[in-house]
Amino acid sequence: MSGFSKNIPRLYLVKISKWFNMVMPIVVLFYQSNNMGMHEIFLLKAIYSVAIVAMEIPSGWMADVWGRKKTLILGSILGSLGFFISSLQLLLLRFRLLLR
Repeated sequence: MSGFSKNIPRLYLVKISKWFNMVMPIVVLFYQSNNMGMHEIFLLKAIYSVAIVAMEIPSGWMADVWGRKKTLILGSILGSLGFFISSLQLLLLRFRLLLR
């Protein structure tokens, strides 16, 4: 059981960094360098927030069915995939066309 006790502070560190949205200043600068205005950036952040809220209950169900560890791993993989996809400029241009 002692092997698991060192993972608890690590999990809290990941949660704290997500709560405080520490990556957001870098993301805003990235979007601005791709000619997105603050209105578009805030709209994108709002869509992201709605998606987070919409996935709260399904993620709890998945944790009950699959287990907490597998669900956390799946969430981390999907979050990383989302950041990767959003870093592709072509997709950003398509998103900007949808907003107009």
